[in-house]
Amino acid sequence: MRTLLVGGLLAVVSRGPALAEPAPPNAAYFADCFAGSAAARTFDRDGRYLRFACHGETARVFFEALGRGPPGAAYEERHDGALFRFTEKPVKNTIGLDYCRRSPAGEGAEEYACVLIYPAGAFLDR
Repeated sequence: MRTLLVGGLLAVVSRGPALAEPAPPNAAYFADCFAGSAAARTFDRDGRYLRFACHGETARVFFEALGRGPPGAAYEERHDGALFRFTEKPVKNTIGLDYCRRSPAGEGAEEYACVLIYPAGAFLDR
């Protein structure tokens, strides 16, 4: 009986990834940003969340992708000359939402950055 139970559990667990759908093309923007942030060690903690930040060309491409699409599909805000584009429209406010930012820099160049929020949970402190 125990072997049957363990075998059944393994069958269910091993089927998990097979049931997942392939990632859509926009997933590459997230993956590239996470990879860049991990490589540059540009991530920090906010409670039980991790904030991953990517910059430069990776962030510029993500920022521009967030601006494409039908009107009203993206959500943007301006603060102190910077343009923020969010991956979701906020329900109450933009706290905790993933975003990319284009900031004017000195000497005419623009700077890009994206911040992705990952819910790591209690495992951070184990």
